[in-house]
Amino acid sequence: MLLGIAKYATNFCKFIVTKCSFLAFGLHFCYHKTPMDIQVKKLPKSVVLFHIKASAEDVAPFFDRAIELLAKDVAIKGFRPGKVPTEIVRDTIGEQAILNKAQELAVQDTYFQMVEQENLIPISQPTKIAVHAFSEVIGIDWEGETHVLPEVHLGDWKSALQKNKKLKKEKINIEEKEVDTALKDMRKQF
Repeated sequence: MLLGIAKYATNFCKFIVTKCSFLAFGLHFCYHKTPMDIQVKKLPKSVVLFHIKASAEDVAPFFDRAIELLAKDVAIKGFRPGKVPTEIVRDTIGEQAILNKAQELAVQDTYFQMVEQENLIPISQPTKIAVHAFSEVIGIDWEGETHVLPEVHLGDWKSALQKNKKLKKEKINIEEKEVDTALKDMRKQF
């Protein structure tokens, strides 16, 4: 009996500490700054290949957040929805479901951090994602690619403008009949 109470008291303390840490980082764990090893390689046609590594300490909060998110869907008699202790959630859901959710959160978070750190402007979601390693012990090691806005390099446009200062403007003649036709077409639309 005492062991059961001690176990639940320990879980309650972990729950309180977890909740306080989430409040410190904000209600959503969408962007948690972590020191990461980022390698970015720019490929032709505005494609960027990236490789991201983060340590186990940096990945640990994603496991806590995954358990919190998955616990909202667990319904066990005697507990309110979302209030099931962590150990019971782990036993009910299983480690693989927690691992998958934590991996999803870690990939999203590290991707957005990489985009901000490297000053990239992605125009698509990352593709060709390959997670090489992910666990609470070793952290995360993954790579992928994304499309970014192309870099535009203007040549010496000022000297070209100076050379062609004598550009001729073509005069456009619009007849009254063309104006009336355009106005009638616009009236038909409305």
